[in-house]
Amino acid sequence: MYRTLNHPKVTRSLRFLILVGGAMLCFPRGAAAQQSSACYVPGSGVVYRIKAAGLPSACRLGTHVEFAFDALADGGVTTVKLADGSVLAIKIADGAVTASKIADGAVGSAKIASGAVGTAQIADGAITAAKLAGGVGGAAGATGATGATGVTGATGATGSAGSTGATGPSGGPAGATGATGSTGSTGSVGATGAAGATGVTGVTGATGSTGASGSVGATGATGATGVTGVTGMTGNTGPIGATGQIGATGPATTVVTPTAQVFTTSGTWTKPTGLKYVIVEVVGAGGGGSGRASNSSGGGAGGGGGYCRKTIAASSLGSSETVTVGVGGAKGESKGL
Repeated sequence: MYRTLNHPKVTRSLRFLILVGGAMLCFPRGAAAQQSSACYVPGSGVVYRIKAAGLPSACRLGTHVEFAFDALADGGVTTVKLADGSVLAIKIADGAVTASKIADGAVGSAKIASGAVGTAQIADGAITAAKLAGGVGGAAGATGATGATGVTGATGATGSAGSTGATGPSGGPAGATGATGSTGSTGSVGATGAAGATGVTGVTGATGSTGASGSVGATGATGATGVTGVTGMTGNTGPIGATGQIGATGPATTVVTPTAQVFTTSGTWTKPTGLKYVIVEVVGAGGGGSGRASNSSGGGAGGGGGYCRKTIAASSLGSSETVTVGVGGAKGESKGL
């Protein structure tokens, strides 16, 4: 059902009015208008638009009442048309408030309920200095000291792009510029943020491993032996020289008699004073004989001990050396009866 709302008590200065939840929206006769369609839900005060981009083409239910109305013309919302505190967030669609919809000087602090208008309700660039009534928003206070940089918050999810609204009609002539508001008081200086804690010192890296030693270079080849020269001829025997003087008597020669020390058991050898070298002779103990195999046969003899001789420089020996003498081999076990 489609109808235009008219009432005999509506004054000549109003084109029409809509009641929504107790709020009154008024549109002047003289403003340029754009006709739109909407549906009214009886008994609830709810009105919703239809027949526009992204909206239903008809009322959702047959009990809802369809009607037509002229949309708000550019510059139609003025201070006179808004009751104090009547602009609430629920009354304004997202992006509905644009510069062309607001008369110069129409927006005063008394016209907007606390917390009613958020950034979603106001189109970018819609609120300019000319749109604000006198006394709203004094001069900006001095800039407070810069606080410490806060932790960067996580990036919010990107919202879906809204549909492009229909282009509204051109606004009327600009209203007079409102009076300049008084200068606001200087804002207090913000508290200085606390200094961040010093980061922990990183651990010292491990010492790298020592590189491998280079290989020893090869010994050069021995040069060739030179050729032996020719032996010279024997010279003639010279004449006998005169007898020389008798020389002084030389020092007495000390004759050292070699000493020998035999060890048949283990003991300690002490190096004599003035010793130049020692000759060591070692005779090994013989092996043990085998046991008798029977009463009629004897056992075999053991093997003879070994012999070794070595000359050792005394400088390579200590003042004393330990001498260990081994024992002969054990005899074998007899098996005879």
